[in-house]
Amino acid sequence: KYFDASLEDLAKQAGASSRTIERLIQSQLDMKFTDWRRLMRIQTAILLLSQGRSVTEVAIEVGYKSTSAFINAFKEQMGSSPKQY
Repeated sequence: KYFDASLEDLAKQAGASSRTIERLIQSQLDMKFTDWRRLMRIQTAILLLSQGRSVTEVAIEVGYKSTSAFINAFKEQMGSSPKQY
């Protein structure tokens, strides 16, 4: 799963150095790689939840080790729980 891939692995797949990818994310998106990955997880989660998938299923799919960790991250990013959203 690409959500679990390291920055180095993703950069290698893109044919660039990890430092180049870090710089591009910072300059283009004004965020760190870890923040970008968290945002991508949450955006993917929203898509999956809108398709009727369960919160637990989505949490696992987007790379969280537990449902509660996913719910906490979702609340922090979106201001409400996945079910409320």
